[in-house]
Amino acid sequence: MTNSIIKKLEIDFEFEMENEKMSSLLYETLKLESNYNPNDRAKTSLEVHKNVLKLKIDAMDSISARAAINSYLKWISLSIQLINQIETD
Repeated sequence: MTNSIIKKLEIDFEFEMENEKMSSLLYETLKLESNYNPNDRAKTSLEVHKNVLKLKIDAMDSISARAAINSYLKWISLSIQLINQIETD
């Protein structure tokens, strides 16, 4: 049996968008993901304040923290690309 030194990780991200519309659209695309929780090892929450999207990750271990971070960074990147593509069409 392994004993983990890390008991809990709290990670806060702030993503400053170019305008309030972009941060609101990004929030709307991601809020369903923040409510989905396949296990209790990591929980996320999202907030939007003007042009800043705030993401908070509470994880029980480094593996679940890394998985949550990677997932959200990919979703954010993809969402921004899609929003920009829709805006330019």
